[in-house]
Amino acid sequence: MSNDNWVPTLPGYKIQSAMPTSCQAHVESDLIDSITRTWRRSLLQLLFCPEEMKAIQSISLSMFPRDDKLVWGAAKNGLFSVKSTHHMLSNMAQASAANHASISRPHKWDLVLDKVRNRIWNVDTLPKIKAFMWRACADGLPTGEGLHTRKIPVDPNCHRCGGMKETSDHILLSCCFARAVWFGSSMSYIPPTGQDPSFLLWLQSWEDLFRRDKKLAKESLARAAFICWYIWRAHNDYVFGTKEWTSQEVILVAESAFLEYHKASAKGLQHNTTTTPLQPPHVSHWFPPPTGFVKVNYDAALKQGSLEGGIGLVFRSDVGRPLHALSAPLNFTSALQGETLAIRMAIAKAATLGITHLVVESDCKEAILYLQGSLMHPSLEAVVILNDVMRLCNSFTAVSFSSIPRDLNTVADTLARRALSSVCMTDWPISTPWLQDMFGVPSPSHDYQKTKKQGRMGYRDFVQQEICFCGDEQCFILNVFRSRS
Repeated sequence: MSNDNWVPTLPGYKIQSAMPTSCQAHVESDLIDSITRTWRRSLLQLLFCPEEMKAIQSISLSMFPRDDKLVWGAAKNGLFSVKSTHHMLSNMAQASAANHASISRPHKWDLVLDKVRNRIWNVDTLPKIKAFMWRACADGLPTGEGLHTRKIPVDPNCHRCGGMKETSDHILLSCCFARAVWFGSSMSYIPPTGQDPSFLLWLQSWEDLFRRDKKLAKESLARAAFICWYIWRAHNDYVFGTKEWTSQEVILVAESAFLEYHKASAKGLQHNTTTTPLQPPHVSHWFPPPTGFVKVNYDAALKQGSLEGGIGLVFRSDVGRPLHALSAPLNFTSALQGETLAIRMAIAKAATLGITHLVVESDCKEAILYLQGSLMHPSLEAVVILNDVMRLCNSFTAVSFSSIPRDLNTVADTLARRALSSVCMTDWPISTPWLQDMFGVPSPSHDYQKTKKQGRMGYRDFVQQEICFCGDEQCFILNVFRSRS
C-alpha cells in the first residue's frame, strides 16, 4: 500500500505512515468492509495518522465490487491533458521555490485568505476603493511605517497622535481620528482598544454577519469601504497640508458618496433590465410528475470546514401528495460528493419502496448532465457513485433525471440541513407541522378556523380529526422507540 499512488489528495498520492510488521492489511481492499462497502474505520485509526485517515475516507466507494483502474491524478476528471500537466509542473516549481526561499518573513499578501481576497474584490463599491482595500491588507499603502521600512527618510509615527507607528491598521481603525469617524457614522462601530487592530482580521470578522444576513452584510461592508476610503483621503490631506478635515465632514462625504453610488447602480440595473431582450419564462414553482410516476427531490448540506454533512430526500406522487421525507447524516468532503451520495441513496430508497416509474430532480447540474448523457467525464470524486446510480436504474421500468433551480428544491434542502444536527437517519412523518407548512398543507387548527367560519364543521368533528392527527405521530414515536430498544 505504501508504494501505490492511490490517495488523490495526499502529496505524491502516497501514504507516508510506516506499516506495522504485524499488520494484516497488505492491499487497499483489506481496508474495505466487504459487506457494508465502507472503509473499516477502526483499522484506519490503527494504521494511519489523522490527515491520511481523512484523505482515505474522502475516497468514494462503490456499492458493488469493481476492478481498479489507472487515472490521471492531476486532472479533476482523471483524464490526461497537456494543460493539466503544465499546471502540475508549475505548482511543483512554485512549491519548491517557496521551500528554498531565503526571505526571513513571508509577504503579508501571502497571508490573506482566499475568502478575504474574494470578499474585497466583490465589495459593491468603486474599483479604486477595492484596489485601495487590497493594498491596505497587503501593506501596500505609502504609510509612515511602510516608507520607513523601505529606507525612505520619513517619520514612521502617526502625524495626528504621534505616539503610534503609522500603519494601514492604525490609520484606518485605531487612530483617534478614525475612531471618531467610525463611532459617529451610521454604523456606530467602536474598534477594539489595547493594541492596534488588524485591518485584515477586521475583514475576516465580517464572515459571521454574512452567514446571518447576507443582504445586510453586503450593504454594510460597501458603506464601510467608502468610510475607509475617505479616512485615507483625510489622512493624506492632513499630511500634505491641503486640508484639515473634521470627523463629521468625513462622515457626511462618505455617506453621500455611498448613497450616490448605489443610487446610480440601481438606475443602471433598471436600465439594463428594461433593454434586455425577452428571456424564456422562468419556472417559479414545483410541478408534479407525469401520471403513474413518483418524483424524488434530493439535496446535500455540508458544515463549513468539516466532513460532517447531511442528505435530504422527499418523494411525492403524481398529484403532488408527499409520500416520504428522509434526512440522513453522512460524511463527505465536498458539495458535489454529497449530491452524488444523495442521488444514490434516493435511487436505492425508491427501489426498496417498490417504485417502478421514477423522476429524479436536483439542483446539482453536473450529476444530472452525466446521468442524462450530456457530460462524458465528471469529476473523479463523483464518477464512482454515479456509475452505481446508472446500475441501480436497471431496477426501474422508467426513470428520468432533470435539473431545477435551487429555489425549487427548498424542501430537500431543509431536510438535508436538519440532518446536520441528527445522529441517525430520520424518516419524517408527513404529518410533521413544519413539513406540512413547506408542502403547503394546512394544519388542523387552520382547517378548524377556516371551516368554523364557513359553518361546515362542528367542534366535535374537528376534535376527532385532531386526535387522528396526533395518533399518527404517537404511532411513529412508538415505532422509533421500539427500533432503538
